[in-house]
Amino acid sequence: MPSWRISSIFLCLLPIPPMDGFRALSPWLPEATGQTLQASSNAFLWGLFLALWYVEPANQLFRGVVNGVTATLGVDPRLAYAGFDAFRFWQ
Repeated sequence: MPSWRISSIFLCLLPIPPMDGFRALSPWLPEATGQTLQASSNAFLWGLFLALWYVEPANQLFRGVVNGVTATLGVDPRLAYAGFDAFRFWQ
């Protein structure tokens, strides 16, 4: 399983709106709280991607978790570098 798939799985499982991890937890939240958080989901999504892009400790933590899981699953780390190079084709 390539590391980009593991990255997307972890992103989806984060317990912040509008990710699936939040949807799994939201039935146990008070209804008003769930609706308030869901109404702000676009801001949470932008905040998540900006934090992963610009906040180096957040980026390193996320990449560390993904790299740890890929190493545990026996994924060749060169696949991640090949994917990164393909993503940045203009350089």
